[in-house]
Amino acid sequence: MPVGDLGSMAVLTDPDGAAFGLWQPASFSGFDHLAGGANSVGTQVTAGLPVWFELMSARYHDAPSFYAAVLGWQPTPFGESASAAYCTNHPGELATAGLCDAAEWFETSMWRVYFSTDDVDGKAERLTAAGGQVLDGPMDTPSAGWRR
Repeated sequence: MPVGDLGSMAVLTDPDGAAFGLWQPASFSGFDHLAGGANSVGTQVTAGLPVWFELMSARYHDAPSFYAAVLGWQPTPFGESASAAYCTNHPGELATAGLCDAAEWFETSMWRVYFSTDDVDGKAERLTAAGGQVLDGPMDTPSAGWRR
């Protein structure tokens, strides 16, 4: 669907019902989610910008091959986890999204977006005070070198 002269978009679902969007840029390319265009630990980003996307998949076994076929991703296993399978959409610093086996936590699949902040704990407190609910975290993610 055209969005003026900005580009074209589509909103879709994967086979398990997780909604996601596609964007084909014209005059609006989107956001540079990390300063300098690199996804590396310690890179400073502008507060409030999206920095990571994560599929919480109820059918993880099928998800990596689906997104590889549709989006050209190169699913890459990440870390050793006793409780869940996890991969990133591309290897190393090219990764911008993760796919997680979340069948033990969720009955349906969903995408999460993570926004940059300099104070995860403080923002979680502000969210609660404003009527929101903390579903997960805040917690350290040592293998990724950041706090979420």
